[in-house]
Amino acid sequence: MAIYLDANTPCVALIAAFTRSDRQLANGWKPLLIELEEWEAQRVPHKPQVWEWNEGGEPFDVQVFFLARETQGLGKLRALVKVINGAEGDATLARLQERQLRDLVAPWLADHGAIASHPANAPARIGGTVRVASGEFPWRDHARSVNFSAERPGVVTFRHDGR
Repeated sequence: MAIYLDANTPCVALIAAFTRSDRQLANGWKPLLIELEEWEAQRVPHKPQVWEWNEGGEPFDVQVFFLARETQGLGKLRALVKVINGAEGDATLARLQERQLRDLVAPWLADHGAIASHPANAPARIGGTVRVASGEFPWRDHARSVNFSAERPGVVTFRHDGR
């Protein structure tokens, strides 16, 4: 699986996949924080890294948060993602860090107006686009757009139902 991102203004994108049952990071995937420049598409994860999961695995949601570079708390988020990606071993510490991440993004998920729910071709003044691709998947047909600002990050969620 891969995600393609672009934005019409410089921003930061947080990508995290959480299981639906216990809201833990899914499939051992660490969260990613990606710097996006204006109209510079990026594929994540960066090759040669790949995201894989078991077909019959637990349902999870891949959430992509578009944040303006002036978003309050971005420094704390950067530090937390860096620690999570560098941590190895201590399961208790990993669960604590995952909880901190969930707590940071919870207000953004609670703002239903910030979550992409309109068609991909709807106009957007400032926003980001997410395209999910695997193999020859027609990602342009399934792209989602979301508006965001420093006060209100945009969220795009992709659901995997474990089938």
